[in-house]
Amino acid sequence: MRIIRVKGTGTVSETPNLIVIHFTVKGEDFNYDEAMRKLNERTAILRNDIIKAGFSGDDLKTTNFSVDTKYSYHNNQNIFQGYVAKHDLKLEFDFNRIVLNNLLSILSKSNSKAEYSINFEVKDKEQFKKQLLANSVKDAMEKAEVIAQTANVKLGNILNIIYDFSNVIYRSNVMLENMITSTKDVDIVPEDVEATDYVTMEWQIE
Repeated sequence: MRIIRVKGTGTVSETPNLIVIHFTVKGEDFNYDEAMRKLNERTAILRNDIIKAGFSGDDLKTTNFSVDTKYSYHNNQNIFQGYVAKHDLKLEFDFNRIVLNNLLSILSKSNSKAEYSINFEVKDKEQFKKQLLANSVKDAMEKAEVIAQTANVKLGNILNIIYDFSNVIYRSNVMLENMITSTKDVDIVPEDVEATDYVTMEWQIE
């Protein structure tokens, strides 16, 4: 049986409409309870900062929580240096430059000592992925038609569709970190979120 196998390529480009901020708050101390106290105090400060910026305290979501021991190596020995309690949190909101600048202004004066990074993403990730797949299939079908017409053959039934899940990135390449932000307004237009995906299709040649 004669077949045509074609690899379709789909691309999607969309303007970011979602801001995602990832925070990391730490509490370090030789004493476990003191490390936890520092962490909880700084997390509470951060949550109050979020509220000052007009959000609900519940908008700040925990993504990870851990307590690790810290050691230093000296004279062929591991020397205990205390505990590191870490709380990772996330805040998401619709892209709004005014809201972002207000939040950054508050964070720049914060005593939470939080580290943070800001990503610009697409909100409807499911629709973004569906459009990517649809474009891949459409491209494969168009290529198959061109090949068939040029070779003066006729496409039959689709025999196989092969799709390997790919890791689609839903955020812009632009990212801000707290070390480069200040009380001055951030005038930024993030580049579009772009992604590429592939699908392989096989047709019978009649």
